Amino acid sequence: MAGRRISGHTGVYRVETVIEKPTPTEAEQRLMVPGIRAGYYLCFFGTHVFTPTVMELLGRMLEAIPSVS
Repeated sequence: MAGRRISGHTGVYRVETVIEKPTPTEAEQRLMVPGIRAGYYLCFFGTHVFTPTVMELLGRMLEAIPSVS
């Protein structure tokens, strides 16, 4: 994944690019994230299943962050 940090929120990123199983070369060229040193990348593992209530709560939390809306 590639993206940018959201200012004022430690450890929160706006994801801009997701590439499933990139080659090392593709990751190096397309998945850079400012503030993360070369060779380190954002990633996710597994499948996550959430109930509609969880999604509603997450939506409310995102609305409360002005720079994300």
